[in-house]
Amino acid sequence: RDFTVIWNDNDTVATDPNMNCVAVLGVQGADVRSVHASLPTGQRAFAVQTNDQDQETEDVLITRCSSDGGISGCYISEGFVINTGKTFKNIQVVDNHFSVRLVAENAVLGPSSPIFFHGGEVPANIDVTNVIVRDNHCEGGAKGFHSSATGVTTKFNSKVIIEGNSFEDNREHGGLIYIEDCTIENNTFDSTSLQTVTVQSAGIALYTNAQGGALSTSIRGNTFKNVSGTGAIYGILVNPNLSCSHIIDDNWFKYEDSNAPNYDVFFLDGTGVQGDV
Repeated sequence: RDFTVIWNDNDTVATDPNMNCVAVLGVQGADVRSVHASLPTGQRAFAVQTNDQDQETEDVLITRCSSDGGISGCYISEGFVINTGKTFKNIQVVDNHFSVRLVAENAVLGPSSPIFFHGGEVPANIDVTNVIVRDNHCEGGAKGFHSSATGVTTKFNSKVIIEGNSFEDNREHGGLIYIEDCTIENNTFDSTSLQTVTVQSAGIALYTNAQGGALSTSIRGNTFKNVSGTGAIYGILVNPNLSCSHIIDDNWFKYEDSNAPNYDVFFLDGTGVQGDV
């Protein structure tokens, strides 16, 4: 606690995509508090993860920390190597300020996001509970929070709670989620420079694919102050398949910049055509 990490790689070689300023893995009980990470050319400010066989990462709290300049403010990973016996429990990211720089989607370091969730293997060989992201101020990047796409070999297994955060000045989405079990409540979304990079942009975008994705999501009590920019933009975008069960309730859509998105809530079917609500 109470220290600063500074990383500035001035040479022309691309920064190591696995570089972290502060990494927590294989630890049972960690309190990372009042740490600042400054990385103008670096990748991840903070990382919480489990990788190796029988590795246990649990009871981790990252709080009152801050970052500037990275690609990820906090990288949360269940690991990507097929190993058995891993544990990833009670991970909390609370009351932090993460500011990240924008990186193009196809750049070497990938998309930038203050909060990034990386899935583990399929079938799941991991013991998980909740990941809680609460009361953080997150600004900049392509997405405010972002999960890797569910694939044939990877998915995020933990239940995720994203609550009471503010997401500002994001370029593509306030949040992009492929997580099966996720609660998004009482957050604020405020971006006026969204750009349609692929098909649509949104305050919150839920996606599924043939392997799963956002199957059970609760979106309640969120405030959408500004969701505007260039292209097809929505307050909440849902691209469901037949096994989805989402609750969208008591959200506040009032756009201070007077530029409302195309729709407050927009549903697509599996072919990209507007579906039934």
